[in-house]
Amino acid sequence: MPSLSRRCLLAALASLPLSREAFGEGAALKIVYPYPAGGSGDAVARVIADHLQKSLGRPVIVENKTGASGRIGVQSVKEAAPDGNTLLFVPSGPMTFVPHLIADLGYDPVADFAPVSEVATTEISLAVSGQLQVRLLGELASWLASNPDKASYATPGAGTSQHLAAALFDDMAGTQIVHVPYRGTAPSVSGILSGEVQMMFASVSAVEEMIKDNRIRALAVTSATRARAWPDLPAIAEVL
Repeated sequence: MPSLSRRCLLAALASLPLSREAFGEGAALKIVYPYPAGGSGDAVARVIADHLQKSLGRPVIVENKTGASGRIGVQSVKEAAPDGNTLLFVPSGPMTFVPHLIADLGYDPVADFAPVSEVATTEISLAVSGQLQVRLLGELASWLASNPDKASYATPGAGTSQHLAAALFDDMAGTQIVHVPYRGTAPSVSGILSGEVQMMFASVSAVEEMIKDNRIRALAVTSATRARAWPDLPAIAEVL
């Protein structure tokens, strides 16, 4: 997480009216994050856990319950005892657009859960491997047209916001880029760093450090303006 976002997050958490009565009784409070450790969302979950542990005076643990693009972890929280000891920390996808993509979801985002708070937001960047010699969207389009059999993109899983962003780009560009789904953000970032894939749509916070040391190049970002997205990352050239 970038330092500024971390400070803003801590300030927001500190302003929440936490009370022991809002949670159940037990040895530990569990936060389920339905993706692997190491990603930006996992980092935020652990900041929240630390804050809650200090505020409530009881152990708070983060459990990474992965699989099915987040659905397994969400399902586990639905099936947990309704005693206030299990929280779900989840990106918007499994609770918003995934129910419109999968018929037999196994949970109802509205009926089975009680929302507590939005915690953080981040823009999505279009990033390519630092080894790929393209610096602008037009150059990427030319490379994709010349290398249709070499193009693939990573996502944290099928049905995620990153996957939908990439699929929309693929459709608008008239290309057929191969989708390579991973089991979370950290593995997908490893995929582009190792050269398994050439590009990805990822939250800016997830690839910030790799952009700064030129291992990943951010070509564009899904925000209204480039400056609003991440002003200290000059490698971001355009907005989508």
